[in-house]
Amino acid sequence: MNWLTWALLSAGFAGVTAILAKIGVKDVDSNLATAVRTSVILFVSSIRDCSRQAAP
Repeated sequence: MNWLTWALLSAGFAGVTAILAKIGVKDVDSNLATAVRTSVILFVSSIRDCSRQAAP
């Protein structure tokens, strides 16, 4: 994947995050919401890194 694909995915996920934040986490602690969001980003980036290392 090239940089444009990653940039578009990043923009899309940022938009979805903003929408979900407005809809569903009004009663969730902001620190918890940040921790969950960070965990998801780390998980996805680790999968991407592992797939790069496994490729010949």
